[in-house]
Amino acid sequence: MQLTNQQRKQLAVTAGISYFIFFLILLSLEINANWLQQFDQTTNAFITQFRQPSLNHLVIIITEFGNPASTTLIALILILLLAATQQNKLAFLVFINVGFIAGLINHIIKELVQRPRPTAVSHLVSAGGFSFPSGHATTSVLLYGTFFILSYCLIKNATQRRHLTYLWVALPLLIGLSRIYVGVHNTSDVIAGWSFGLANLCLTWLLFSYLDHVK
Repeated sequence: MQLTNQQRKQLAVTAGISYFIFFLILLSLEINANWLQQFDQTTNAFITQFRQPSLNHLVIIITEFGNPASTTLIALILILLLAATQQNKLAFLVFINVGFIAGLINHIIKELVQRPRPTAVSHLVSAGGFSFPSGHATTSVLLYGTFFILSYCLIKNATQRRHLTYLWVALPLLIGLSRIYVGVHNTSDVIAGWSFGLANLCLTWLLFSYLDHVK
């Protein structure tokens, strides 16, 4: 997990920008900023206009990849596999990112902000609780972003790493967009979730990079 000074700087800058975006949206939500309401109304309507029965089924499958049951199962299997191969620090990284930040911290933020879910269009899937930030967006960035880190640490072949990178980037993007499409999140909820997840992913990778050896 060792990184160059330039890579550490890039992670720190990315984390800072991502936190800024997250807190900008949070502040705008708290003061009930008009621009945020207009942005959500416009982008929500744009994305949901593409609804049709054949596409609905596909998007529901995509959104299920970010469901708590799915991500928890994937994370548990990953932790067990890493622990079995004595990659204990990487296993702990998965636990911190998916279990602590995505599972606990994101939930606490939801309960503090208490933003209702949008009601402009019908919900294609059931969703309880509050809307901000999108748990699916946060969790998918942290889970599949951790897969990106694991690929970087454990796969030596550059071509294989590059191909996997496309997958680890595409999944959070598709899962986040699916939450808007199925009607259970505003666009700003998803962007905030992506930003919060990416900021913490960069931060944990930066902190773990100072460990001498990955075991």
